[in-house]
Amino acid sequence: MTASILTIAGSAVNRPTAKILLNRWKLNLDGPDELEFSELAANLPGTFAPEQAVTLSIGGTTVFSGWIFWRGPSGFTRESGTIGYRALSLKFGAYLIPITASDGTGTMVFNLPSTNINYQPTEAGLSVGTILSQLFAQHSAQLGAIGVTTDSTTATQLSALTVVPPDPVYIQGNRLWSQVDQLMQLWYGSRYAVTITGTGLIRCIDTTTLTPQTLTFGTDPILLDAISEDTSECYTQVINRGRDNVEPAYLALSNATLVDPHAAAGDNLEASWTINNYLNSGTGTDHGTVTSMSSTTLTVQSSNGSLTWAANYWSGIQAQVSAINASSTGLAMTEYRRITANTALTAGGTSILTVDIPFSSSGYTTYKIFGTPPGVSQAYRRLNIANTYIAQHLVNQFNYAVKWAPFQGQVQQTWYPAGVIIGSSGGVPWSFPASFEIVPYDGTNNGYILFYQPWVTYFNSQAALLAGGSHVQQATDIQMVLPYSRGTMSVSYPSSGYAGTAFSRFNVQRTLIRDYETWWDQGSATAMTTLAQQIHATVSNVVQEGQITYIGQYLAALTPGSPIALNLANFTGTTSYEAMAAPVRTASLEWTQTGGSFWATRLGFTTKRQMYSGDRLYVHPSYAQGGALSGQASFRTSVNGMPSGNVLESAFMNANMDKSNLFSPVFNADEQRAMSRASGAEQAAQSQMAQSETDTRGADALRDMQGQERQAQDQVFGRGVDPTQ
Repeated sequence: MTASILTIAGSAVNRPTAKILLNRWKLNLDGPDELEFSELAANLPGTFAPEQAVTLSIGGTTVFSGWIFWRGPSGFTRESGTIGYRALSLKFGAYLIPITASDGTGTMVFNLPSTNINYQPTEAGLSVGTILSQLFAQHSAQLGAIGVTTDSTTATQLSALTVVPPDPVYIQGNRLWSQVDQLMQLWYGSRYAVTITGTGLIRCIDTTTLTPQTLTFGTDPILLDAISEDTSECYTQVINRGRDNVEPAYLALSNATLVDPHAAAGDNLEASWTINNYLNSGTGTDHGTVTSMSSTTLTVQSSNGSLTWAANYWSGIQAQVSAINASSTGLAMTEYRRITANTALTAGGTSILTVDIPFSSSGYTTYKIFGTPPGVSQAYRRLNIANTYIAQHLVNQFNYAVKWAPFQGQVQQTWYPAGVIIGSSGGVPWSFPASFEIVPYDGTNNGYILFYQPWVTYFNSQAALLAGGSHVQQATDIQMVLPYSRGTMSVSYPSSGYAGTAFSRFNVQRTLIRDYETWWDQGSATAMTTLAQQIHATVSNVVQEGQITYIGQYLAALTPGSPIALNLANFTGTTSYEAMAAPVRTASLEWTQTGGSFWATRLGFTTKRQMYSGDRLYVHPSYAQGGALSGQASFRTSVNGMPSGNVLESAFMNANMDKSNLFSPVFNADEQRAMSRASGAEQAAQSQMAQSETDTRGADALRDMQGQERQAQDQVFGRGVDPTQ
């Protein structure tokens, strides 16, 4: 039997004389500890008042320190009744401390990127443990005022929190300990519990390394109040998926990895080609009257009464249509759409064009169609890719800046497809950057390269182009670097099969797949495997939880700051719980008023692991923090060194440019790089703004969820107090 001493407002209470009954003392890993007691035959409003300090010692050890925060009468008749009191521990007091930074503001900031104007090297690259150490040191006076402090054990335990958050960490607000909870949840989930002992010492407890204690039915004085096993949310394999694993393909005409289909080795259309074949393609455009329309179709009649076309001719050459109402003075004058299908046209008849996006308006009366016809109009514009796999897996950008040497050995970096046209005149070598688009694989036809204008226009005179054929000077080589996908990046844990007690005991074979849009770099595969392992540890085991009552004082579970893990055995046979090692998250000592024992110890246990939410720890920081990769160009992209705005319209404008500009020079390399940098900077800024907004919403949601969870728990037990609200 261990004596219990209650002290209120600095004075030990003679409980028999004061008619005080201790009811319950509760240790709680996930919130403040609690102490409840009653005053019998009391007069209103009660002897003790809210905000008075309370301590409880058992066997000479202080196990609880805090304050009365609630009292309530019951059973009053004419003179007296019972007053119930509820006290919350020092941890609750720590919740009430406002954040005050060293500069007097209400925000402490850590791990800012070096590009931030407020960056301080001494506050960057800090681990969670170091951040908490600085937080406690900065508020040591406020914590000390309520009796909370640290010691060498605290420092040792915090040093184990080695995760370095890749994002800026902001500690702010009026609830210091709420900030501690949120930081730990973000990067450690429910693995660690940061708590405060009855003597005011801060402790950081790893619930995966708790000392296991075994209670045995038939030997120990225990009653099983409840226990359950749940596999409904168990997954025994975890797969993390990222974006495509994109690598560069270095291709060239000179080594036959690029193929000119209209050269002599192909259909030899270039032998009779002139610039007029490009400028007046004939079969690539049409215009006429819209006879009727729906939200996604135009029924059209060509102004050329002898024109015919086959079904899906226009969609097959990536054509687009402009629907026009010339009489409109508003936004409904015109709309521009891609053609996805068309019916056949007979001479003088009508054809139905189907578009990709519904029209916003109606009443269009005329149309213009623009496409990329095959044949001679593509001479000196189309290049095929010899490798079938690459041709069928082209993508619009690289996962990181890749290097290549387009200009006589000069090494550059690019995020997007790039090319160079090479030749010589009078023994003097020259090169021009290529301006082209990638036409992707459509499920039937391989992807290919299509220049916006014939590449020979870069280095031939107008007279030579008009004469055509043998008068056209040829390029000696065309070299390109093209991004292609080698498949989706993916890692799994375990590497094969399934693992966890849900599998070993109940043969659960379920796979949890998590997609990470910010996983761009195959070099992060090891870190993503670690992440999969961490997630697996939270979802792979059978959730075993419940409550057990120990008749008497079970002191092994009643040491503040030193919780236990629980196993259950039977003096004969097995229980299947002999090695469950369930962390005891609440331990309550109750002073019973009836029965054969003065005390009952109730242990609430669970093996459920709450996953941390800071997954970005395992994502390459270049991509996770909203770098240039966050903004993506359209697949059919302008690739003269920069992404375009409306790339499809840009392509059309290039292909149908004003004739007077046909021989104008393209952007030089310096202009391209400058425009690319400007575009990348804008995309990075937009992505960072979006990421910041997302992070704020996540923090708000986390606070709301935590508050609602605690409120629900209190309502279940009739407490009605939320320590964070």
